Amino acid sequence: RRVMNRVILDAALVVEWGVQGELDCLVLVTAPETLRLQRLIERDGLSLEEAQRRIRSQMPEAEKRPFATFEIVNDADREELIRRADAVWESIEAKFSE
Repeated sequence: RRVMNRVILDAALVVEWGVQGELDCLVLVTAPETLRLQRLIERDGLSLEEAQRRIRSQMPEAEKRPFATFEIVNDADREELIRRADAVWESIEAKFSE
């Protein structure tokens, strides 16, 4: 029997907290800003200005990218996001099963 020793930390602020060095790998999920704005407006009912303020208050993706082991670009539908996430998971499994 094989034991899987994996812990997933779903936290958008890992880099801001400065704890990325405690992780074996970091998966960064990104999306184009126009799509992020659209999703915030639709999901949270924000105005364009409110959505822009929220995005500006966050650390830019470009500053997080150097810490990422993998990046998933979330610019398609949910099925494609799942496919991309599965591919990253397979890469993580391969990397740590050696």
